[in-house]
Amino acid sequence: MRDVIARLRGMGPENVEYDALFMELIRDTMHHVADEETVLLPAAERSLKSELRVLGAEMTRRRLELLREHPTEIALDTAGTFPVATLVLTTVVARAVLRLLKGRHPLLSRRSR
Repeated sequence: MRDVIARLRGMGPENVEYDALFMELIRDTMHHVADEETVLLPAAERSLKSELRVLGAEMTRRRLELLREHPTEIALDTAGTFPVATLVLTTVVARAVLRLLKGRHPLLSRRSR
């Protein structure tokens, strides 16, 4: 998969072979995920059954550590990946902040008008 990704990055979408190579990447990824979900993860769950909670807690702790190291990059990547959800969330948060401020700030409060 890394090789296919490197080839895709090297050629660009205007190349005649790009679409076929992209479909190859999709097939490889789907096969990889299916193999993990049907073979590898069930086998790991069976063999690590007594350790799953501890491993899960350690993975969560590590994930939070990594998130703390690059919050701006993660926020920008997430916003770029989910632009509609980001817009909706930003609008909701902005409205909530304005509601809070209206009660406290004389220029924003309706009572002062």
